[in-house]
Amino acid sequence: MVRHALKEFAGKALSTEICDRFCAQAALQHQYRSLLATHKYEKKEDLWDFAINTCGAEKRLLFLEFGVWKGYSMSYISKGFRNGDSRFIGCDSFEGLPEKWGSSPIRTFTTDGNIPRTDDTRVTFVKGWFQNTFDHTIKLAREMVPHPEELLIHFDADIYSSTLFLLSRLYNEFDRYYFIFDEFTGHETRALLNFQQAYGVNVEFFCHRDEVFPQQVFGKLDSMKGKYQP
Repeated sequence: MVRHALKEFAGKALSTEICDRFCAQAALQHQYRSLLATHKYEKKEDLWDFAINTCGAEKRLLFLEFGVWKGYSMSYISKGFRNGDSRFIGCDSFEGLPEKWGSSPIRTFTTDGNIPRTDDTRVTFVKGWFQNTFDHTIKLAREMVPHPEELLIHFDADIYSSTLFLLSRLYNEFDRYYFIFDEFTGHETRALLNFQQAYGVNVEFFCHRDEVFPQQVFGKLDSMKGKYQP
């Protein structure tokens, strides 16, 4: 399918969004073919429930979310984990996208700097661009949960540059963790593929939700360094 599409567009100027889709489809057909064989959920909430049950709702969890927007996923997932010592950290500029993403212009998903409200004292929000707040976020996470029983990271930055930045920086902090990608096919697929090519980590997929292509994806990443044992 990808080869046929490339022939069709040969000699034409392709947008970066089309190139992202080609790359994502090629990765899904080859490197990430196992993802398509995993269980498919109809709703993202069902995938989140599966992730909660897999991690263990009663375990002491550290949850990091990169890309919060209005806080719906943070609210849903934090309610699913019942351990009072679990901590949930949501990172976002709350100013929207820093660059164009497909047909979405800069500042899409802005909340005009407003942080979501929550009554859950286990939830903390870190405001700012990821490259400026990442070190603070990790320091905060280690202070809040020095020895988590499980680690779950929600990648919802959407764009390639932010997702690749996060994957690369997290490599130096955690050896293995469960992950959720929220907009997988496209930028996030390419970011994960390029990260794997550079760092040689192992990725296992457990389930997905799709429309035409996989959107939300749940799995586990293992850098195989043996440093972090949740």
